[in-house]
Amino acid sequence: SGCQSAASAAIVVTVNALPITPTITAGGPTTFCAGGNVTLTSSAGTSYLWSNGASTSSINITTSGSYTVKVTNVSGCQSASSVATVVTANSLPATPTITASGPTTFCAGGSVTLTSSASSTYLWSNGATTPSINVTIAGSYTVQVTNANGCQSVVSAATVVTVNALPVVNAGTDTTIPNGTSTSINATVTGTGPFTYSWSPSAQLVNALIEDPTTVNLAATTVFTLTATSLTTLCSNTNAVTITISGGALNSTPTATPGTICSGANVQLHALASGGLGSYTYTWTSTPVGFTSSIANPFANPAVTTTYYVAVSDGFTTVNPQVAVTVNALPATPTITAGGPTTFCNGGSVTLTSSAEVSYLWSNGASTQSINITASGSYTVKVTNASGCQSAASVATVVTVNALPITPTITADSPTTFCNGGNVTLTSSAESSYLWSNGATTPSININASGSYTVQVTNASGCQSAASTVTVVTVNALPITPTITASGPTTFCDGGGVTLSSTAGSNYLWSNGAITASINIATSGSYTVQVSSASGCQSALSEAIPVTVNAVPVTPTITASGPTTFCDGSSATLTSSPEAIYSWSNGVTTQGINITTAGSYTVQVTSARGCQSAPSPAIVVTVNALPVIPTITAENPTTFCDGDTVTLTSSPGTDYLWSDGVTTQSVNITTEGNYTVQVSNASGCQSAPSLATVVSVNALPVTTAINNGPVCAGSALNLTGGPAGMAIYYWTGPNEFTSLLQNPSVSDSATLDIAGLYTLTVANANGCTNIATQSIIVTETPIAVAGPEQDLKFNFETQMNAELSASETGEWSLISGSGHISDIHSPTTMVTELSTGVNKFLWKVLNGNCEDTAEVKITVH
Repeated sequence: SGCQSAASAAIVVTVNALPITPTITAGGPTTFCAGGNVTLTSSAGTSYLWSNGASTSSINITTSGSYTVKVTNVSGCQSASSVATVVTANSLPATPTITASGPTTFCAGGSVTLTSSASSTYLWSNGATTPSINVTIAGSYTVQVTNANGCQSVVSAATVVTVNALPVVNAGTDTTIPNGTSTSINATVTGTGPFTYSWSPSAQLVNALIEDPTTVNLAATTVFTLTATSLTTLCSNTNAVTITISGGALNSTPTATPGTICSGANVQLHALASGGLGSYTYTWTSTPVGFTSSIANPFANPAVTTTYYVAVSDGFTTVNPQVAVTVNALPATPTITAGGPTTFCNGGSVTLTSSAEVSYLWSNGASTQSINITASGSYTVKVTNASGCQSAASVATVVTVNALPITPTITADSPTTFCNGGNVTLTSSAESSYLWSNGATTPSININASGSYTVQVTNASGCQSAASTVTVVTVNALPITPTITASGPTTFCDGGGVTLSSTAGSNYLWSNGAITASINIATSGSYTVQVSSASGCQSALSEAIPVTVNAVPVTPTITASGPTTFCDGSSATLTSSPEAIYSWSNGVTTQGINITTAGSYTVQVTSARGCQSAPSPAIVVTVNALPVIPTITAENPTTFCDGDTVTLTSSPGTDYLWSDGVTTQSVNITTEGNYTVQVSNASGCQSAPSLATVVSVNALPVTTAINNGPVCAGSALNLTGGPAGMAIYYWTGPNEFTSLLQNPSVSDSATLDIAGLYTLTVANANGCTNIATQSIIVTETPIAVAGPEQDLKFNFETQMNAELSASETGEWSLISGSGHISDIHSPTTMVTELSTGVNKFLWKVLNGNCEDTAEVKITVH
């Protein structure tokens, strides 16, 4: 009818943002040694999920791995995984072992080298950091090693070094005794004993035992050394004592002054006697020169090394001491070697070197082996040998020093100030050869770089002049290559523009011919600029600035996915012609929009380059109202037993659609459920579903009648059925058997002799009924006959004879006594191994589930 309803209740849709991808902060290095750890902390979130399953904001990591985290915000939205943090736990090196180069127990003053097993670096318990250590001190030594990853091992097993102390030896006190007397040495030894002892020299000791005073008779001063060795530690030590002999003997001490002379020099001989009886006489002699003198202080001029003897007498005793005089030869006349030419230019030099000796004296007073000569002259040298004897002068060496040429001048062929890229030629005044300050050797040089230039010339003597006066060349730099600044984006839509500005210069030249500092650009192209400096030098081209002018996109068109007139609750999709970005009149920015309300819709598009079109032509959408929600009427109860039905009828409409798919105004319902209907109006619009009419179908009781097998004739009747908890149970059967009770089972004491079909009818609390049947089979009960009883005299075996029909089975068993039954299932069977007295046997007969038994006695006398 074209009437529009009020707006429905609003449905609010909330799209929660994902949290920002978290970052991980390590609380220390992420590479560490086994046994270490690092704490990884996520940036803030409401909850956390690490790649190792942890859910705390921080995790403590002790093993290698790549760790990431996701965070969840208060809206329950989970972020993407963070960038992985890689943790590396490097293994520790193996515990090192220590190898000793020799015994680890030794005497003080000894040593042992301890060497660690191989690694990158080392740390010993004494602080050493080398692979091996030399140990001289007792102690317990360990080592730790560090591998290439910087991880340190556990401490090695300790190597114990024992250093035994040396014995403390005191050989006695030094003493002085008169010649011809004796004395005693009192020595002591302390430390870890017992000890062995050894004196040196030992031949002069009267008693060499350390425990007793040792008597000494000497002819001259003597040093005695005592060595003591511990028998416990095998360590030895020594000490010495000196016994000095004084007075008594005649002696003389001759001297020569000087005792060493150069060939051709004199020596004075001296003699001084002591001891004896006094009043001395002296007689000098020499070998091999035959010198003889009877005075105490003679002079001599020996030609070669000579030994002089003096005979000193006190009238009773004569002594003949000697003194040697060394005569040293003069050194050979030296030669001079020049270290280069002895003719050179003024300002040059030559080194003159003497042949080798101990010391030197040059004619110019120098005293070194070599002298540096810068002036003309004639030079000689004398040398002195290790004995202090000086040679004759060498042959003279003549040195000649030549004059330098006149200082040259420089002429320039053009200005010496120009722009970078120009040049000037500099020319020297004439001479034999040339050397410029830039290394050139031609008379003229071409210069293109700023600098101070000089030249030196060389004359026919090969002597070089002083440097010329400096000629300064100035090369003015080109201006710095300019840069271009844009006033805004250099990519814009047709109709826009941009101003390009050059960095500062004196003058400007743009690639489009403009000569201003800034230019306004409205067309696409690549733009450059050059600038000139105040000195007139022009820069290189700037870097090009590309300007792009993008076209405005074509006005878009709108396509509808279906009719633009539809029922309230439906929709139409409007799609713009393709472009990069969309802007609809209702504010939506997707290419397609879903329309549910009437209106006039347009779209504008923006290209990938950001240019927007004019609005599209409008498209009109019409939305028709839905019909009133229908009602349902039931013609009889909507709750009934399974197998019954109810008819449901809708209020009037043009068309109908029931929730079970029926399209008539009324439907017949046989199954339970919630039933609704929708109606359509003349506009073809369908209503919302009606309120549901609930149909309940009560189930029939599920009942059973149970028969566990055939019933033996003459037994009581027992019937069982179900289910429990029903309102009514009613049994019927053959011979007008009936039973009405509140229990699904029934027992009848009458003997059952008629087989047949028994029926159980049950009704539940809803009044719904059901039946179940049970067929009863009656089986004939067998009669057991075990056979006659027997009396035997000293016969312990016999045959038992029972009865058994064709439909029955039987079985023998022993009740009392003894006996072996050969076949327990045969009615006629042998029984052996009977005992004296009464033996009882049982015979059981079965017919289906029905059975009977009988006994038989066999008596053995």
